[in-house]
Amino acid sequence: MSKRRELEQQASSFAKKIDEFLHKNTNLKIHGVARQGSRKEGTHEDLSDLDIVFAVSNNPKKEEIYPELSKKLESVLNVKTNLGSDRNVIKVKKGELPVDLVLLTIEEFEKQIKENRIKRIESS
Repeated sequence: MSKRRELEQQASSFAKKIDEFLHKNTNLKIHGVARQGSRKEGTHEDLSDLDIVFAVSNNPKKEEIYPELSKKLESVLNVKTNLGSDRNVIKVKKGELPVDLVLLTIEEFEKQIKENRIKRIESS
């Protein structure tokens, strides 16, 4: 199997794991989880990161939930995380796959769904 196909399978599988994690392992009332960027479009390079966005009821601020969410990701999914330099993203590293996890407001999430800029991950 090609490296590109292998990484895409990893990305697809991990996107579903993040969706499940957000719904089942946090106390957050998740509005939705979606893929964004080149991996959503299928136009990615082999080393492209996986961009996952999510929205939470009551639109909490990133600084309110990112620190605890980052710690839970590490313990439950056995990944390395750090808050981006501007603390606007949770950077997750799963093997060779870099992932950016970003909180959007419900309004922005729904707007991007409507504009087909993101693709909702359907919960299992």
